[in-house]
Amino acid sequence: RLIMKNRLLGTIILGLIHLVSGGVSQEATPAKSAFAGAEKRKPAPRVKRPQNRPDRLFNLLDSNGNGEISGREMRQAQRVLRRLDRDGDGRLTADELREKGEPGDPTKRNFGRPSQHNLGPWNRDLTIQNFDRNFQLTSSGLFEERGGVPAITQLSDDRLLACFQWFPIDQPQAFDQVAIKVSKDNGRSWDRPIQTQIKNLPERLNRVFDPTPVVLADGRVRLYFSSERGNGFGPRGNRAVFSAISRDGIHYEFEPGQRFGFPDAEAFDVAVVRLEGTWHLFCPIPKSNGSGYHATSKDGLKFIRQDDVTVEADVQWLGNVVNTGGSLRFFGSSRNGIWTATSGDGFHWTLQKTPRMGGGDPGVAVLSNGGFLVIATGRLRDDLIHELPFRKQPVNRKR
Repeated sequence: RLIMKNRLLGTIILGLIHLVSGGVSQEATPAKSAFAGAEKRKPAPRVKRPQNRPDRLFNLLDSNGNGEISGREMRQAQRVLRRLDRDGDGRLTADELREKGEPGDPTKRNFGRPSQHNLGPWNRDLTIQNFDRNFQLTSSGLFEERGGVPAITQLSDDRLLACFQWFPIDQPQAFDQVAIKVSKDNGRSWDRPIQTQIKNLPERLNRVFDPTPVVLADGRVRLYFSSERGNGFGPRGNRAVFSAISRDGIHYEFEPGQRFGFPDAEAFDVAVVRLEGTWHLFCPIPKSNGSGYHATSKDGLKFIRQDDVTVEADVQWLGNVVNTGGSLRFFGSSRNGIWTATSGDGFHWTLQKTPRMGGGDPGVAVLSNGGFLVIATGRLRDDLIHELPFRKQPVNRKR
């Protein structure tokens, strides 16, 4: 019965993909063949990507990006399809199944294929993956549409707090702002995104981005973030690292001073962790693969630069670091997906060989079972946006 259900669901999914493409081809398999095949007890089918057709729906259903829709992804299809129901009436129309910007789409707003030099971070989604302690993938899916630079920490009450840069097209006031999501069940489900606020952010600082939350011994949350040293509408560049403090993970108070940076160079997108009473900060060195900046601090506020960290690989120190119980593990970005390295002291690192993990700039949490929860920036969406339908907001300031 389960095999019949999966095969029927596979046929429905193929039909929907063909519907998005403008109709079912003459080569499509009739629905009744699904029942005939089920009688022979064949394995549940893996729906493969259609050739020469728009693949927005396929990409949504193919949560791990391997070019196939597995039985598990079929069972998750109802949740994915429900997200396409724009008006929430419980039904899907042809307009809702079209990509935004296709002919006949009433919500068209300058959507289309942009030039390669202007692919904003709002054109990617955040994915979520669960791995066991041996880095075997156990589940995967969509964490949040249109997001980037994620980071995760575990609160004092064991809830997981994920911070990320949020780019909701339908909420201009929250676009390119830092948002959080909270999980009360070890990452299996998450609350809706909430935009953070930072009180007393200096006027000389431009945007707030690249959030990295850590939990202090007293239960408060410190948020490290990058900002451009200019003003609310100033030019981009000249990035450095700052921090803010919070009791609820949502409302923050700016902490005076700069945590890490240079007068004539940039520092951004830090990973911060505590190991045996010392805070370690890591961040990528622009145009220097394999090496990253490293600084240490006793109080998490005054960081002293140390020798750069290095691994012998074509990778970037762009990601997150976690304490695995007396040692550190870094998860970074590369052309081939996520890489990982381990260290006993934060200074000397050993590159580790693991099964391929997709995505980039990952945020990671160590789960109670010894596994890892990874939120990462995914591949480009199909409905790429070239020009935003509104002017971007400056920063998440609060007086």
